[in-house]
Amino acid sequence: MLVDSHIHSSFSDGVYSPSELWHKVVEKGLAGWALTDHDTMNGVEEARLFGSTHYPDKFFVAGCEFSTHHSEVGEVHILAYFFRSYEGILPLLEEYRKSRIQRARIMVDLLRKEGYHLEWDELVSRYEDKPLGRMHLARALVAAGYLSTPSQAFQGLLDNRGRCYVPRREIRPEEVIEAVSWAGGWPILAHPTFLVESDNHRHIREWVKRGMVGIEYRHPRVSESISAFLLGEYRSLLLVSGSDFHDEGGEKDLGKYGVPLAWWEKALENERKHDVKA
Repeated sequence: MLVDSHIHSSFSDGVYSPSELWHKVVEKGLAGWALTDHDTMNGVEEARLFGSTHYPDKFFVAGCEFSTHHSEVGEVHILAYFFRSYEGILPLLEEYRKSRIQRARIMVDLLRKEGYHLEWDELVSRYEDKPLGRMHLARALVAAGYLSTPSQAFQGLLDNRGRCYVPRREIRPEEVIEAVSWAGGWPILAHPTFLVESDNHRHIREWVKRGMVGIEYRHPRVSESISAFLLGEYRSLLLVSGSDFHDEGGEKDLGKYGVPLAWWEKALENERKHDVKA
C-alpha cells in the first residue's frame, strides 16, 4: 500500500478539509498521506486528530510546501515534513504569510485596472486563515461572474507572464532547506521538472550538502524518464511520490502516486537510530 506524500487542503488552495481528505485517501486504498499545504501548518492538528480518532491504523505526515527562487533554475518548491514539533518553522511561515498578502494586494489592484473588481476586504475576510495566493484570486473571479473556471485566470491574467502577475519575494532554496533542518524537519525537493537540463543536477548536490534529505521523484508533472533516473541516481536519499492533489480535477492521480509505507518506516527507523547515536 502506498503513502501519497503531497496533498493540499482547504487551509491553503485545496477545496477539501483535512477531515474530508482522510475519507478520500482511505477510499483510494492508500496506507496514508502527507498534508503539504502551501506555506502553512494550520490544517495539521485537524488532520492528526481526525486520523487518530477514525483511522488510527493509517500513516500521517505533517508537512507544508515552500516556494523558493533560484537564479538559474527559477521557481523551486521545497516540501517540509515534521514528525515531532513544527514550532521552529512558524516564524518563517509568518514571513511567507505577510509576503503573500502584500503580493495579493498588488495583484488585486492590477486586476482592477483590467476591469476585474474584487473587494479586498472581502477577500481578506474570506481567506483570513489561509495563505492568500493566485488560486484564491482565480476562484474569486469565478465567484464574481467574470470567468467560468479558475483555469481561465491563468491564461493571460495570473500566469507567470500574465498582465496581473506579481513575482514572489525571492527566498532561496538554501534558506528554506536550512530553516527546515534547524526546526527539526525533513526538507525534500518537490517535483523537480527542471532536471530536464542535466547540468541542473549540480544544484541537487549542493542542496544535499545544505541539509536536503530527499526528492519527490514521481509526480504528475515529472516525466517517467526523469523519475527512472532519479530512482537510480539518488537512491541514497529519501524518495517520495505524491499526487499534488487539490480538488476534483486531480481525482485521477489520487491513489496513483505514492511510495510504499515501508519506505517511510525505514526512513523513520534510520532517524531514530541517528538520534540514539547522537
